[in-house]
Amino acid sequence: MKTFAAALLCLAAPAIAQTAEPRTFSPEAFKSHVAFLADDLLQGRQPGEPGHQIAMRYVVSQFMAAGLTPAGDNGSWYQKVPLREARLVKGSSFVTIGGSPRRANGDGFFTAPSMVEMSQNRSADVVFAGHCLYEPSLRIDDFKGLDVKGKFVACLLGFPKGLPSETAAFLTDQRARFVVQRGGIGIIALWDAAQEKRVPFARVAATIDNPRMKRLNPDGSVYQFAPGLLANGVLAGPAIDELFAGAPRHFADVANQGASKSVKGFALKQRVTFQREATWKTIESANVVGMVKGIDAAVNQQYVVLGAHLDHIGVGTPVNGDAIYNGALDNGAGSATLIEVAKATAAHPPRRSVLFISATAEEKGLLGAEYFAGNPTVPAANLVSMIDLDMPIITYNFTDVVAYGAEHSSLATFVSAAATDMGLKLSPDPIPEETLFVRSDHYAFVQKGVPAILLATGYGGEGAAAWGKFMSTNYHQPSDDMNLPIHWDQGARFAELNWRIMERIANAADVPRWYQGDFFGDRFAPEAPKVARK
Repeated sequence: MKTFAAALLCLAAPAIAQTAEPRTFSPEAFKSHVAFLADDLLQGRQPGEPGHQIAMRYVVSQFMAAGLTPAGDNGSWYQKVPLREARLVKGSSFVTIGGSPRRANGDGFFTAPSMVEMSQNRSADVVFAGHCLYEPSLRIDDFKGLDVKGKFVACLLGFPKGLPSETAAFLTDQRARFVVQRGGIGIIALWDAAQEKRVPFARVAATIDNPRMKRLNPDGSVYQFAPGLLANGVLAGPAIDELFAGAPRHFADVANQGASKSVKGFALKQRVTFQREATWKTIESANVVGMVKGIDAAVNQQYVVLGAHLDHIGVGTPVNGDAIYNGALDNGAGSATLIEVAKATAAHPPRRSVLFISATAEEKGLLGAEYFAGNPTVPAANLVSMIDLDMPIITYNFTDVVAYGAEHSSLATFVSAAATDMGLKLSPDPIPEETLFVRSDHYAFVQKGVPAILLATGYGGEGAAAWGKFMSTNYHQPSDDMNLPIHWDQGARFAELNWRIMERIANAADVPRWYQGDFFGDRFAPEAPKVARK
């Protein structure tokens, strides 16, 4: 059987219309956008803060200069996104495990502020439920035989070997829902050795003082992904040993087993108490939305979406004396791609219309993209595809790309053709453990039934080393700034590739369709027309 990458490259594309002449993308223009957005003046582009507002106005000015038309609320450039910001009261958060002394936040324990209870003191018994996953079609039921009603549920992170990368990512994203559907009231994530190798717990603990955000419903209540989930936290090291004291199996044993297959759960003997206090405030951020109107009246009410999140972490815990998390690659580079593709598209409009969305609060949980996908400023049924521009690693000359989400729809055809035009290979997900499929804005559109992709530079050539260095040293750190050895010509190539994909979709005889029998198409767009997988 061919690999996914090989299958993509062999796809024919009979339904794609002729494309326009390739546009010229300027490394200097790409660099200028990143330099502005990653400047210390913008203080890391935290939603609700002046730096993010400056960034939004910069994007609007670029869209205006390019000739886009506003496509936000009421004919404006902005789609307002109401958010709740929550911060922990310093020194207020603790966990008590059985008879052990209580642990302060950061001491083998981590929690974020609650969005549902400002002052919280919750105690419950605990059940260990393996990876806490459930999918009947794959014969996965980690809750079988367990009574978790009214209890906290302890979960291994990650997933067993053998699951398709993007299906596994989706299931891990649904853990909280799986727990509350069975009556559980809280989740305890277990930070095992594999997670520690991937991201040191100390880095997680360093974010204690960072604000968390959730989007608000129209009635002003906070949106809850898993209503009924009241408490959550992460345990690591000795704190896990305390939780598993007297358990039928040692934690090391179940963690080792969980790396390769499902683990049967069991009740734990230690009762756990979470304590925390939060302050809340409502902030109003916005997505910036511009449009290039399609030139074919027969199809210009159909919309191809390109999106890039504009926000980053803001000002946080200092590292080597630097507290500004500039976000040059994450996601100044994606935003630069968005602007440059918008300019090229406005200069030569395609048949279909194209929406360009500079989204807010992606770093807080895809909040801006979720808000747009659920409340689009054009008819929802007319959104035909989405291309997500997020964190291209361009510190090397990339020779391949990974198209997260492409294998589920005929978007694969468009991606394959554009990559082939540029002499690029398509590769399967090289880092499935990172679950990137559910960690960027395209996923919000997938959940609304819109075929969507995230394009990432690949691991070919120097890619594996470049990605490894960035993820271990620079990702969500102050060092993601203009001092990185960024190859600006590769930024221009990345912009051109995404333009080529968009331009083919926008000029095609037909729009992308979910494949018949696809896991995500059947789940999120059951009534939509499907096509046979080639």
